[in-house]
Amino acid sequence: MIYPWPAELKNKLSPIGESQPTQKQQSAVCLILRTPAPDFRPEILFIKRAERADDPWSGHMAFPGGRRHREDQTIAHTAVRETLEEIGMSLRSEESLGALGPYSPRVSPELAVYPFIYLTEHSGELVLNVTEVDEIHWVPLAHAFKSSSFTQRPYTFRGMTLTLPSFSFDDHHIWGVTYVILLDFLYKFVETSLGKTLCQEAKFDPKSTWNYTPYR
Repeated sequence: MIYPWPAELKNKLSPIGESQPTQKQQSAVCLILRTPAPDFRPEILFIKRAERADDPWSGHMAFPGGRRHREDQTIAHTAVRETLEEIGMSLRSEESLGALGPYSPRVSPELAVYPFIYLTEHSGELVLNVTEVDEIHWVPLAHAFKSSSFTQRPYTFRGMTLTLPSFSFDDHHIWGVTYVILLDFLYKFVETSLGKTLCQEAKFDPKSTWNYTPYR
């Protein structure tokens, strides 16, 4: 069954526009969805960042994205440019569903991260920039509707060790600002017809599982 969830989700997201003036450094990420056959239920793309001494998030799971460059006309252009540079995917404006509000990582409060949502029809092979990305993973969104996918795990970053909520798949773990962005997106997706169906099928209660503290 094909659901009208893309249009429903688009109505719950902010339109893509220019970021507001800020003293913070700006970064952008793309939450990229696709709907493969046979059931056409969405998958979401994650990358594993390459191991690099100059990258504080070296080796972490993340969404494609990066810092805004001076030549980027808008922060949305940053998201599209970085996605093309990192994984070889060219996102089109008609594939955009909208945006979420900006986030500042607790360990990097000087940075504002702007997330953009795309439903892509890209069917070509992805070409990874190996200096920035080690792996890509398409994860069924239904995986986020399982209590077993969510745990509390210790993480050490910049000399601090904290026990934080995590979304896990295949021994990979999403945490920090990527986790918060993912859950903000999921709380909007769960209000669509498909999101409600996934909850019913899995007998899943998001509020009891999605440990969510927004960063603003």
